[in-house]
Amino acid sequence: MKKLGKGDLSAGFDQMNHVAHKEVTAMVSHPVGCIDCHMPYKREGGMKISDHHARSPLLNINRACQGCHHFSEEEMKTRVETIQNRFFESRNVAMDALVQLIGDTKARKEA
Repeated sequence: MKKLGKGDLSAGFDQMNHVAHKEVTAMVSHPVGCIDCHMPYKREGGMKISDHHARSPLLNINRACQGCHHFSEEEMKTRVETIQNRFFESRNVAMDALVQLIGDTKARKEA
């Protein structure tokens, strides 16, 4: 997106999407960015400090998830794994269908 916006992420977002960045952020009541979960902060005294290590939120469910989601770490992990498994299954069905389509198209061209 940075490339599309010539260095400006918001402008790149606007180029890539049908709804402008400003309109999208106005529709969200609790905007959360990637960094909020993948590089969560900790409090030291009255200061918010990031450890500057982007990684999976599952490696630190307490800081990455439980600030907003009030479920146990085990339940959060189970929810994430369920969502990921559904995604992988859907992706695999789509990829199998695509490979089948490519094979069918190739066979039709050769026929």
